[in-house]
Amino acid sequence: MIELYVLLGVFVGLFVLQSVKRRNLESKIPQIRADAIKKSREVIEGNVIQQLIPYFPEYKYTPSDSRFMGSPLDIIVFNGLSKDCVEEVVFIEIKSGKNYPTKRQKSIKKAIENGKVRYELLRKRINLKELNDEKQT
Repeated sequence: MIELYVLLGVFVGLFVLQSVKRRNLESKIPQIRADAIKKSREVIEGNVIQQLIPYFPEYKYTPSDSRFMGSPLDIIVFNGLSKDCVEEVVFIEIKSGKNYPTKRQKSIKKAIENGKVRYELLRKRINLKELNDEKQT
């Protein structure tokens, strides 16, 4: 009979503990939601800035020379492209707020600074008739 009371006590204790945990979590939900909204706004703001920065007065390149990539870097500038004479290629990463470059972005910066950049021309012809014939078989 004592085992039954002990078992019942354990179940009641677990139920009370679960209820306390649930109340504690429920009290944190508004703060969790507020933090999520704040982070979401920061991400949206960063994305908007990345897209619009070529049109801000402090941007020192011609917007039509700029191409948005987004990842792993934000913009590539072909300085002089609008005049059909590219004088330099500039890679730009845009950060807003307290963000810092990622490990990947730092490695790209290092490769560029070490001159590990080159141009390649890749030619590939596609025979659309062959592709269509393969698709039909």
